[in-house]
Amino acid sequence: MLKKKYYLILVISVLLLCGCSKNIEKKDKEHSAAKENQTIVNETLFSIFNPYAPDSKYGYINKKGEVIVEEQYDLAGEFKEGLAPVRKGGKTIYIDASGREVFELDKKYTGYAFSEGMAPVYDGENNKYGYIDINGKVVIDSSYDHAFGFSEDLAPVIIDGNYGYIDKKGNMVINPAFVYAEGFSEGLAAVTVNKNGEELGGYINTKGKFVIEPEYEMVLSFSEGLACVKSNGKFGYIDKEGKFAIKPEYEYALSFSEGLAGVFVEGKFGYIDKDGNFAIEPVFYDGLEFSEGLSLVKINNEDLGWGYINKEGKVVIEPGFEHQKAAHYVTSGKFSNGLAKVKGDGLDWGYINKDGEYVWSTKENSGDVNRTFENKTLEYKNYISSLSKKDYNSVSKAFEKFKELASEDKLENDAMFKSFYRLYQEVNYEIFDTFSSGGYIEEEDLKRNGFVSLSFEEGKYIFSAPDYLKDNFTQYVSEEIKEFILLDSKDKNIRGGFLVTDALLSIGRDELCDLIINWENYLKKYSNVDWIGEMVNKDINFYIYLYTSIDLISFSDMRGETDRAEDILRSYERFLDNYPNSRYYQLIKEYYRVLKRNGVKSTEETKEILIKFNIISNDESDEGEKTVQWMKNHLGR
Repeated sequence: MLKKKYYLILVISVLLLCGCSKNIEKKDKEHSAAKENQTIVNETLFSIFNPYAPDSKYGYINKKGEVIVEEQYDLAGEFKEGLAPVRKGGKTIYIDASGREVFELDKKYTGYAFSEGMAPVYDGENNKYGYIDINGKVVIDSSYDHAFGFSEDLAPVIIDGNYGYIDKKGNMVINPAFVYAEGFSEGLAAVTVNKNGEELGGYINTKGKFVIEPEYEMVLSFSEGLACVKSNGKFGYIDKEGKFAIKPEYEYALSFSEGLAGVFVEGKFGYIDKDGNFAIEPVFYDGLEFSEGLSLVKINNEDLGWGYINKEGKVVIEPGFEHQKAAHYVTSGKFSNGLAKVKGDGLDWGYINKDGEYVWSTKENSGDVNRTFENKTLEYKNYISSLSKKDYNSVSKAFEKFKELASEDKLENDAMFKSFYRLYQEVNYEIFDTFSSGGYIEEEDLKRNGFVSLSFEEGKYIFSAPDYLKDNFTQYVSEEIKEFILLDSKDKNIRGGFLVTDALLSIGRDELCDLIINWENYLKKYSNVDWIGEMVNKDINFYIYLYTSIDLISFSDMRGETDRAEDILRSYERFLDNYPNSRYYQLIKEYYRVLKRNGVKSTEETKEILIKFNIISNDESDEGEKTVQWMKNHLGR
């Protein structure tokens, strides 16, 4: 493989925050919230957010696409048990399906969705989790490192890194003795324990007793009488007696849903019935579980190659959607209450019914107030499309057009910057190896178009200049984009391009960790910059992939010394100590435990953890080529 060095830059996405409480109505009367909750409108609504609109806010529609709750919230969560958490004015509020604000939450708390009348809450003052009831009252004090939803009257919680289960009074009914644990389903819970130095999964009952011994490499919750497990490197299905109902012969598998389960065979995805026979042949690239008679599958290998099939395997909604498994921004998904959220190209998304018809979409709901905004950004987008991606001069031309159209409306400028930014990346991709391929570009021309050339033993290559965006765009764009540009420039300058060569990163593992967290903090501050979130969820897996690399890539500190086994473990310990609220905390925790046990070596078990957390897919083969291709696709950053 040709040895090359490439830029890497990180941005990261945000998780929706919601959650402890003060009653809005009749605050001074005991049990007033309970009285109010008797009249909660219990209907399922769907959250909406239009990134095309200036000063966009979140609201809710019904299944007909009618706006029931006007767009007024900074964030909006999912309706569960008649309530949804929303964010407004720096506070979290729970609303019902009429839009009535039932109770608001104390600023120190972050709350989550309700299940069985209880919702976990995070107390930011003591960094612990507890629970509220349906009236917003704290009923279980914040004393857990993490807490999850209730199912079958029990909830998994984490104490000192181990999972246990509590009841609705906060009693620890199953002691925290598990490495990992799922919620109860069909009377059993999938748990993982450390058994003779190896992490193995099994199933316990509500008394905490193993009814299926821990002997599997991976375990999923029971669904429709069967549970998906991994045994000797292959996936199969067991019954509640622990006997294989379907032999382990699949490369990867999903749980049963509506009588069918998705499985991978020789890199292709299909669906089996409970006898293990293919009900839908493995002809797809990927897929989800069935829901309401339909399933989202990847029909072709394009980014927008996802569509919907019925249980006969017939395509009933043609491909044209995007799906990111680890996404925390808008992505296409399952049908629920008659609608499915779908993601098209760029900022386009909406809800479709089972006929594939949009009941609400961003494009159709921009409104007259945004017409000038749309026209100007459309003009610029069309201009960008007319430029050649193989001509480095396209960048300077695009910048001149940007200045011509730029106005005092920074939201308009942000939308145009997005188009410029993508062109910048695409041009860099095309001209990256111009010199090594026998071509030539004057250094002054490179500089004028925002590029620099760097020479290595393998040849001379072209990269985006660290300060180009900062020097040219910060005066035009909003604070969100400005801070993105400044952080981007700072990172590039600090790490000298974050170069990779000969499978060696010229950056320490701790530095990479801090970059990840810096971008995570950025998007917690600016959670509505959806197009950055879109990039993040396509890129972040690769950064975590690098951070968890043991064999493929080594890290080099500022002295040029590569990391040793003890350095790797220490870096993960540092992550776990310093960043317990990162969404990658559980991944690093499990990965660290396996590495510590096996002598810091890449194994099938470490690979399985990365697959479990959607860092890599089950069918990725040439990781080195993946590294090269990913870097070439993201040179603009």
